[in-house]
Amino acid sequence: MKKIKVEDIASPNIIYIDANSTVREAADLMKNNNISSLLVKEGEKFIGIITDKDFVTKLPYVDKSCSDVKVKEILSSLKLITVEKDAGLEEAAELMRKKKIRHLVVVDKGEIKGILSLRDLLTVFPEAIYSYITLDYLVHKTLEAEADLSSVLDKQLKRSLTDYLKGRKECKELVNKLLKEISKE
Repeated sequence: MKKIKVEDIASPNIIYIDANSTVREAADLMKNNNISSLLVKEGEKFIGIITDKDFVTKLPYVDKSCSDVKVKEILSSLKLITVEKDAGLEEAAELMRKKKIRHLVVVDKGEIKGILSLRDLLTVFPEAIYSYITLDYLVHKTLEAEADLSSVLDKQLKRSLTDYLKGRKECKELVNKLLKEISKE
């Protein structure tokens, strides 16, 4: 069986916005293209990425209208996190987990070739959820309401997996395996 590479599932459409454009323009561009991130360019150089998460986590704290906020004011990162186009999906999933991101810039010898999103990855590689679900995330979401750590993990992981993977037949085996592993502990 042929190993699936990042380039096989990444979007080759490189959609970008100028760093001095407004957040409103970025939101419109993302909505019109049904995407969750844009590369950000300043002059001839790509300087970062803006994601839908930036609109939620950073924009409310800027004391301006979104028509006045420049993209460069709320960038996710001033450094593009890249993955080579020939990398395997496991490597991409692990990089996303380690960096706590949902988008990777796909490159070939330094030249940008596309974008890989967590959604793209999970569509064809549901096992990536093993790499992406972290203890930090699970505990952070429910620790305040729960006192017992094992109870927190059991409840949150079961709930997260069930909600996220509901109706995905190809993932049923994976969900059952994860739930059995949780029950053992």
